[in-house]
Amino acid sequence: MRPLRNTGCPSKRRAHPIWSERLYLEIAPERMAMFRFLLEARGHLAYFTVLDRRRALVRVVFSPDMAAELEQGLSEMAESVPFSIIRTPHDGPVTSTPKRP
Repeated sequence: MRPLRNTGCPSKRRAHPIWSERLYLEIAPERMAMFRFLLEARGHLAYFTVLDRRRALVRVVFSPDMAAELEQGLSEMAESVPFSIIRTPHDGPVTSTPKRP
């Protein structure tokens, strides 16, 4: 179980995750704008960063609390924007950007 932090607001005693989750997708380069549009239309459920523009490889970062909503959103988006999920050896939380040597 991931550590949680309290918001500190008495009216909103909901604990939030400390880390974000990540998911890697490969999208057809010509469909990148549509993917961004559809993702943003879902209320900024997640954000993505392009890792390789030629391959259209993106990293999607999202809150673990929103994993079910993101999964549903991606399944609906796949009808308009085909993509494939890239599995990595370490599919874990995003804690910081790796430092280059």
